[in-house]
Formats: sequence, C-alpha cells, structure tokens
Amino acid sequence: MVDVRPYTVILDGKKLDEFCPKFLWSLADGSDFNGCLFDDFCDFDILVESADYSIWKFIQTRFKSFPFTVIVDIEVEKESSFHVYLFKDLKEVLVEYDVPHDAKSVRCAISVESACDITVIVDVVDMLDDTDVSVIQSLNIVDDTGSLPILSKELSQPELDPPPTTILTFTSDNRAMIEADETYTGDAEVLAYVRLRSRKVPQVGKQAFSALKRHPHSVFYDITRLLATDFDPNYPHPMWSFKTTRGGDGKVVIHGGGNIKTTPIVLFGLVVNSTLLYIKEHIESDVTTLGIQLPLGCAISDDDLMAISEKIGVELVIC
Repeated sequence: MVDVRPYTVILDGKKLDEFCPKFLWSLADGSDFNGCLFDDFCDFDILVESADYSIWKFIQTRFKSFPFTVIVDIEVEKESSFHVYLFKDLKEVLVEYDVPHDAKSVRCAISVESACDITVIVDVVDMLDDTDVSVIQSLNIVDDTGSLPILSKELSQPELDPPPTTILTFTSDNRAMIEADETYTGDAEVLAYVRLRSRKVPQVGKQAFSALKRHPHSVFYDITRLLATDFDPNYPHPMWSFKTTRGGDGKVVIHGGGNIKTTPIVLFGLVVNSTLLYIKEHIESDVTTLGIQLPLGCAISDDDLMAISEKIGVELVIC
C-alpha cells in the first residue's frame, strides 16, 4: 500500500519562490535540502480492527523515527476478516486480510521505511487445536536419522566463565535481539529474514523482509522452527512459500524459487554474520566472542558452530 499524501515540507521561514528551485534540484541530484526537506519521523499510528470490533488493537507509532518495524500477534479464531489501517485524522486501509478457516492466531509485521513506503505482511502462526493434533500425531521420531537430540535446559544454557558481553537472542517471531555493552549505539533488534537468489549477494534483515510481499519464494524465515529437533520437513508451515525435505544425511533441506536450495544452518549463519557486522559498526569495544541464545528445543552441532565461527572470525558460544 503506497501512501500518496504529500510530505510535510519544512520551509524554515524561506519564501516559496526561493524554496521551489532548491526543491526541484534536490529531486535531480538526490540531496536532502540540508536535511530539512521532509519529516524523518512517523506522523501516524496503526490500527488493527474487525468489522464488529472484536479485534481492536491500537499500535502507537507516532513520532517513531523512520525506518522501523512493529510486530503484533492477533487472536482470530472466530473472525472471518480484519483490516490494518493507517490512522491519523481518518482511517486509511493498508491491508484487508481474509482469515483462513482453520487459523487460530496470526502475526502482523508492519515495516515502515517512510510515510510513502509501508509494507504489511500477515502470517498464520497458530492453527486450531484439531489441526495441530493431526500434525503432531503424524510426526515421526527422528533420532535415528542423525538429527541432534533435544537439548535440556541445563545443556542448552551452559555456564560460561567469563560470559560473553555481546549476545544475540533468536526469537520464534523472526527477530534477533542484541545485547551488548554500554558503548553499543545500534538497534536493540534486527529481523531474521534472508533472501537468496542465484548469483546475487544474500539480503538479510529489513531488505529481505521488504521483498517478502513481491518475491515470497526467495525469502526464508522461521529459522528457529527449522532448527528445532522436532521439526518434520514433511509438515512445513502451511503459509511458507518455500518447501522442506530431508536429505540423505538426515538434515533438513530448504527449497526456494529459482532452484535455490539451502539449509537451516546456512540461514542461521547468514543472519549471525550480517548482525555481527552491524554490531561492529555501532560499538566501540572489540567483539571477540558472540553468545547465541535459542528457544528451547533448538540445536546446533559443535561442528556447525565451529565452522561458522571460523568463517566470521568470532567465536560463537551457546549461552
């Protein structure tokens, strides 16, 4: 949804006839008129609403600096549809979403690059109980295929001495939370989305997320689910545009558009490497060790962890 409303122009007391030539030149040469041409913050909020108001979520985004992303989960078990609105003085429809009949909850991810560049992605994150039960009953025990055993809480969170000061926590809603020392000035989280195309450099984070709407078959996510030891590739999420199989070595293989094939550990490594580079750009201290936190039930082998560590030049430790 493209917002074609005009930007707020800050004239700073200048006469219009003095401003217009500079404005037109700024369009031609890509300048920003001394940083005072457009508002660099959001002047609207987001509203999620159904026709009977049984769904009503007000998301306060006004005065947030561009760009930003907000994620909200919505219970939709008894709903047939809802709208996502841009809310300023009036409501303006961004997305009308028809709820699948077996959906229990959905997740709205709203990426705002500017007042005229807003992307809304809605994915089902939970199905009704009868659907879940049928899938769970069909799952095979995969220990005999070479998959890693499920880590207990004690094993998945070993004691480290000293503990790493920089920690990357992967969440089940496609975010990577950044914890660092007081010299870090970057964002507290990044998006864990990866876009892969033949003979092109991978895109990670917001770029990949922004491509999800138009190029869904090239974007991969739900990395923590793909790393889960109880994940059965024969029963992928119904909303995924990519497919999953199990290779001859027992490991999960992910299939995207354009004959792209990858694995969960490759996607994990791309997100870690991209986020590490971002952290290094916004921190004064050296990062020699990066702690990794995963949801319970996820597992990465020591060999895979060591291979990624060698490629990115920083020791990775599960904490």
